[in-house]
Amino acid sequence: MNARAKIVLIGICTAGFLLSACQTSSVAVEEQPRFVSQIPYFTPTSSCAEVDAAFEAAQEKEPPPGLDDLIAARRQCRVDPPELSRNDAETHLSDTNLAYEIAGSTILTLYARAAGAAPRLCCSIQGADIWTRIDGFDLLGALFRLEDLNQTILSLMLLGDNEANFDYRGPDAPEKPRFYGLNVENLEGQTFDRQLYSPELGETRKLAIYLPPGHTPEKDWPVLFFADGISVSYTARLIEPLIVAGDMAPVVIVGLLSGQGGIVEDRSDVPVKTDLRNADYLPRFDESAPERFDQHMRFVTDTVLPWAETSFGAGRNDQRRGVTGKSSGGTFALYAGYLNPDLFDVAIPQSPGSGTLFDADPAPANAAEFWISGGTLEIPFIKSARASASSLSDAGYSVHFQTYFAGHAPDQWDQGLADTLPKAFPPAR
Repeated sequence: MNARAKIVLIGICTAGFLLSACQTSSVAVEEQPRFVSQIPYFTPTSSCAEVDAAFEAAQEKEPPPGLDDLIAARRQCRVDPPELSRNDAETHLSDTNLAYEIAGSTILTLYARAAGAAPRLCCSIQGADIWTRIDGFDLLGALFRLEDLNQTILSLMLLGDNEANFDYRGPDAPEKPRFYGLNVENLEGQTFDRQLYSPELGETRKLAIYLPPGHTPEKDWPVLFFADGISVSYTARLIEPLIVAGDMAPVVIVGLLSGQGGIVEDRSDVPVKTDLRNADYLPRFDESAPERFDQHMRFVTDTVLPWAETSFGAGRNDQRRGVTGKSSGGTFALYAGYLNPDLFDVAIPQSPGSGTLFDADPAPANAAEFWISGGTLEIPFIKSARASASSLSDAGYSVHFQTYFAGHAPDQWDQGLADTLPKAFPPAR
């Protein structure tokens, strides 16, 4: 690792996008995290009254601590208690268990039906202790003040016995990405699975492959390496319409399956405190197995890349190589591009919340290009993403930073790929 790079670990997500599965790491770092404010930690489910009180208290100090964080928190918080009527709830819910109402461009009201315990809300906004019982019956309500619902993308669902979901896309939000049907059988390209032994990790890893339409191994192809690659079949349905339309170059995708589910052998013998996925993806994540991050990185660079080049012509003869991932996988993509400028031309970290990169070394002549993104409703992740982007930009890297009015959920990441890939992998002209 570059000698002067500083790493900060914050909230760590062990599931793909469910923040309730996130933990806070106690791993020691080289310096105090400089973006940690002297204020309470707020999320979109935090009470607006508490946020406003913290803002007023900060105003009385000089300089006001965490003022930027508090201003952002005031734009997105939960109004408590909401004044909601049973008639309004029943009207909006009808025969569903989850519904919404929009007032102006900043007020979102959610209605839910649950006779038992209050259900957990996922995914763009996440939490369980957010609901108010309406007239003491089986109807629940929650009201949020958000920054700009006209530009917002939401994917919300109830978890538990009263499962329900809906998607919302504001009138000024980006156009929804194109998909090919609902099944992988609709693809013109190919998707299939492979296994590859890693001498670096001493285990056999699972890979998921997508080959674009017209692929032959004799030809040279651009390639995108994808952390948490179990979603490659899904992502191929997002990418292939862009390829077929001529909006981006045809690329091979190599998906790196993660955690125990991405390993053939049982690795319960590895002494990680939490999970293998984060030990592989996050630098300095787990003191019990600190070598896992470097070993996994070398598996990708020393074993997977040459194998993909030989097997599929992927990245051969100076064809463009990219790496992407979301959440902890986004952190992996960030460091894969940063630490391996001779191997990756482009890195696309999405919501890289843990392992913030500070004080990046000056960009080498062959530095990767970075396309970093985050959502306004995933506060710790976008803060970390923005800090890493700023560090790289200050060091002379080519950095593109995109903010979405969205949460820690697939709708943001789908949108980010659809927006970024045509620029990162432009079609031949």
